Amino acid sequence: GEAYFETVHNPDKPFIVHSRNAYTRVVGTRFLVQAWPENSNRVEVVVTEGKVLFGSQSDVGTNHESREVLVTQYERAILTGDTDLVVELVEDPEWYLGWTEGRLVFNNRELHEVLPRLERWYNISVQVADDAIKSQRITAEIDYSLPMSDVLHGIALTLGLEIQKGENRQYLFK
Repeated sequence: GEAYFETVHNPDKPFIVHSRNAYTRVVGTRFLVQAWPENSNRVEVVVTEGKVLFGSQSDVGTNHESREVLVTQYERAILTGDTDLVVELVEDPEWYLGWTEGRLVFNNRELHEVLPRLERWYNISVQVADDAIKSQRITAEIDYSLPMSDVLHGIALTLGLEIQKGENRQYLFK
């Protein structure tokens, strides 16, 4: 899942988010934690204000060399498995945080990046008829209160595609 936190640092009562194989220790901040089931060994943290300490759960309380990193404003840390820890700048914070303001924001994103977000948001399954469709780019700001059918039809119209409804909340772009 995904959660967004706004916290205040309290050294007497540390605020720590445990997610799968990772932890995020607050130093006073606003941040997002993602640990989606389809990426079973990956946890991401995006900081929008302040800073957090982010590291591997397997390192907590052991004598292992620390794999903890400091993540500051507009940085994203990614932990893959128990060992690979990367920090990078976030060039498009709305991609990660638009939903906290009631919108999904896609700035020049390929359709294959957009579809998983729509699938999670609307609890649907979307397929494409041709792999070339996956690489088409879209820029859109979607109010998440819009009906799913309006959103899918809008994307189809924007990209010059057709949308076909299948069974059990399944859809096909072609």
